[in-house]
Amino acid sequence: MKLKTNKIAFIFLGIVAVILLGYLIYTAICPPTHLENNVLQIAGSYSIPGMQDPDLKGSSQIEVLERDSYGRILYSYSCYNSITAKDVVAIAICQKSDRDYVYFYEDICYILGEYEDGDVDALKATNDWESPYNESKMSRRKIKYTFDLQIIDDCDQKFYTVQKVFVKAVGIKESNIYNYGFVDYDANGLAVYFFAINNEDGTKNQYYVISNDSYEISYIRINQLDDIVSFKKENGWKYGY
Repeated sequence: MKLKTNKIAFIFLGIVAVILLGYLIYTAICPPTHLENNVLQIAGSYSIPGMQDPDLKGSSQIEVLERDSYGRILYSYSCYNSITAKDVVAIAICQKSDRDYVYFYEDICYILGEYEDGDVDALKATNDWESPYNESKMSRRKIKYTFDLQIIDDCDQKFYTVQKVFVKAVGIKESNIYNYGFVDYDANGLAVYFFAINNEDGTKNQYYVISNDSYEISYIRINQLDDIVSFKKENGWKYGY
């Protein structure tokens, strides 16, 4: 009787182990929806100008629209845009993700604002929809699943240092800044920041600032989204990874 009981227990543990292994494999291949949304939120925040939601507080809305046979995701990303100063909807493509990074074609993976049906087809073609992956065209960004207070503190310290250098270079007071934030980083550690300022004459301007680790900065006043892409390239932005 004892031998039979042990055999049943062994079989039961074996079944539990198989179920657990299957679950782990499933979550590795098909992550839960809330984790997938987290990944797409990060992809959207880093790849679409002005659509930063770096604290992952849920102020943005994600909707998966389509998937190709390789795993690419076409999705909509609704968020407050700091450049247009209003809520907008972007259509974007995420190439892929793994446990550590999300991958996309930088600067060419989205449509921002109004679009026509043909625009989505063009976006798919530009992003190699239904074609084998092309790693050489991808940039990647780190996935954050939880808050890391140390990382947030380090980013804040760097930001405030860049802000002091920026206001001195532009010749304004810190009190003139009414909106600001960290935007993105490249493969070599260059970082982009956003500043919106009130001028003394009542007008407003928006600036993008690129800084290296030595806090040497370049800046540009933003009039349209294309200015940002040109600014990055002119200042040695490293695409890829």
